[in-house]
Amino acid sequence: MSAIIEYLFGAASFVPHGYCLLWRPDLVAIHAVSDFLIALSYFLIPFGIWYFARRRDDLVFKPVFFLFAAFILFCGITHLIALTTLWFPIYGAQGLVKAATAAISLASAYALWPTIPKALAIPGLSNLRKANEEMAEVVSEREALVAARTAELTAAYREMEAFAYSVAHDLRTPLRSINGFSDALAEEHGERLAAPGKQMVERIQQASLRMGKLIDDLLNMSRLTRTPIQVSEVNISELAETIIDDFRRDDPARTVKADIAPDIVVKCDPNLMRIALTHLLSNAWKFTAKRADAHIEFDCARSQGKNLFDIRDNGVGFDMAYASKLFVPFHRLHSETEFPGNGIGLAIAARIIHRHGGDISAEASLGKGTIVSFSL
Repeated sequence: MSAIIEYLFGAASFVPHGYCLLWRPDLVAIHAVSDFLIALSYFLIPFGIWYFARRRDDLVFKPVFFLFAAFILFCGITHLIALTTLWFPIYGAQGLVKAATAAISLASAYALWPTIPKALAIPGLSNLRKANEEMAEVVSEREALVAARTAELTAAYREMEAFAYSVAHDLRTPLRSINGFSDALAEEHGERLAAPGKQMVERIQQASLRMGKLIDDLLNMSRLTRTPIQVSEVNISELAETIIDDFRRDDPARTVKADIAPDIVVKCDPNLMRIALTHLLSNAWKFTAKRADAHIEFDCARSQGKNLFDIRDNGVGFDMAYASKLFVPFHRLHSETEFPGNGIGLAIAARIIHRHGGDISAEASLGKGTIVSFSL
């Protein structure tokens, strides 16, 4: 151990570098000050490189930066040792530091040359500026196109809404006449009508009422397209419980087991979500009417990074071959004599889900029930 220390810091056989300079004050001073300033700069530069490389996460050649920082740091130590040898002949330590600096220098040179072609392939500032200008032009054109399309869509929505109201008004006028004349016919001449005639009048009245309901649903769908969404935190578990309770009050003769997962809180429009859940749960309630052990479930699970809400029932189900028509307005998969309705509820629910940026789908088996899944 003493031999190593003697080798590194021994002074018995050597004279300091200042002796070679004949201890002339001017020469010693210029060497000392120069080595000190060079060492100080070499110590400061690596910290700047290290700080820059740490702050730039997108830096491509970060290992090369750290290697050059180490190289410059060892160059600073070399000059600091040179400063020391002016008065103390620690030439062994100086040789080891130079050897380490040489090794890091070779490693830096070896790492530098393969990176030069890659660095040259990086776009220069002028190229980036030109690319940004071209991109800005493209973005400006796209924004103008989007603004034009938005204006067209807005106009189309307004025309569609005006058309819906116009059609509704034009259809309601003859419906009122049909209702009025059929009511008058039943009241004034009902006693003289035979049983088949009375049945025909009743069918006319029922068809008129059904047509009126279709008109109302058409207007509701039109309003859903234009209604602004007011998002807030909503406990849709409580919302579903309330809807099921309303169904039970309206249909007290039925016994339906309902399992609602508690405390499902989402950000949505509470009014629109109530409409969507009402239609979805209403379908589950309606299509389990023929089951003595009717069962409806509502829960939430995490799937592919988003919440997926499921409404399950053990009702009649449907043939998956016709699943593409399930959310199309006025398309029914069951006859009206079997289950009442006009085929608009699921279309309204789907439109509300889509306006919340979500998706909706359904899976079913005939006689084994249905699962309606949606996300927000």
